Amino acid sequence: MKQLVGTLVADGSSDKLLKPILEWLLSQYLAPDYGFRLQVPDWSLLSFREPLQTLSERLLAASLFSPADIYFIHRDAEKRKLATARREEIVASVEKVFKTSLPYYAQVVPVQMTETWLMHNEEAIREAAENPQGRQSIMFPKWNKLEDTRQVKELLLNLLRDASGLSGRKLEKFKAYERRRLYRLVELQQEQGFAVLRQLSAFQELEQEIITLLGNMDASTATPL
Repeated sequence: MKQLVGTLVADGSSDKLLKPILEWLLSQYLAPDYGFRLQVPDWSLLSFREPLQTLSERLLAASLFSPADIYFIHRDAEKRKLATARREEIVASVEKVFKTSLPYYAQVVPVQMTETWLMHNEEAIREAAENPQGRQSIMFPKWNKLEDTRQVKELLLNLLRDASGLSGRKLEKFKAYERRRLYRLVELQQEQGFAVLRQLSAFQELEQEIITLLGNMDASTATPL
């Protein structure tokens, strides 16, 4: 079986939450004779003198230590109007690092943040909050407003807190493990798939870019599964 290797070049460590989403999306279009492995480098394990600050630095490190057939280059667009600027930054960084020998790459630009793509499944949120039978009211933003909603990460954490039904010291203990709960949330959503995200413009752009990319690599199917 042929295998494609991808590397996710993410903004921060928590953005490895994108890995299951990208894996699901690729599974919709890869031909049956293609396998796929997505690497998410942990730069903290390498002995850099200084933390990697810029996208170009992260991309260069990825090319040296986690080379791939496809690079998935992530930048959050905290406002819808910043999405174009983020895409331009990605293109400029790729050209700076790879010069004229450009790799295959896709631009992963959620609006507002990665967490925007995790706020669609009430059942999974209650399960991640370890209160699947809870009936506490949790208020989701409407889909057509989601990409204009500010402080999305804090909003998602508040949904998890509300779904837990906890208060006082128990809620404080719950907060100490919120990152772990976000990873659990994306795992639960992966089981059901992410087709619902096709309602979001940023996800639509990513999907179309992947379709074109795989088509150029001769590794795609004609229609989604």
